[in-house]
Amino acid sequence: ELNDFNVASYSVEGSLPILNNNNFNKIFEHIINDANITTIIISAYWNKRINEVPKGSSLEIELNQTLDQLTKANKYVYITDDVPKFSFSPKKCKYAGNIFHEDSCKENSRYFYRKYREYIPVLESVVNNRTNVKLLKTSRYFCDDKNCNMAKDGFLLYRDRTHLSINGSKYTAKNIISENPQIISNGY
Repeated sequence: ELNDFNVASYSVEGSLPILNNNNFNKIFEHIINDANITTIIISAYWNKRINEVPKGSSLEIELNQTLDQLTKANKYVYITDDVPKFSFSPKKCKYAGNIFHEDSCKENSRYFYRKYREYIPVLESVVNNRTNVKLLKTSRYFCDDKNCNMAKDGFLLYRDRTHLSINGSKYTAKNIISENPQIISNGY
């Protein structure tokens, strides 16, 4: 969806993307000091990463410190609320549409929203009253009040229980850009 842009993904497997995480020191140093990097999207498996906050701190404190440094460096920052984790493998979707397996690619959204409710207030709080920070609610591309869906319009969106497939990444990016065209204008 961003064909005219240089897009890079920085990640440290199994690690919370905050300034006070030594695994991210070089990444944040590079991002903050490179004036050509204008737009940042922070994404994490918040449900699991919330337990990695340094002792004596909180996710809210850590994200506020991280956002303060990024916005001070004139970065536009977007935080995603995450995509749902499923209790089953995408292999189950193989039989979706079969009259005997009609609901193969979806599950009750309570499974996802139970944990979501633990961290979403923090994400909403840290973006509140900040001009260059916005929360991207990507979970709603997959979940409604009743169900979370691993497939859409005949396309499988996941490669395993927690990670998007190429189709899922394209689907998510298309929705993000469609709803947030300023991401493109912030890039120039």
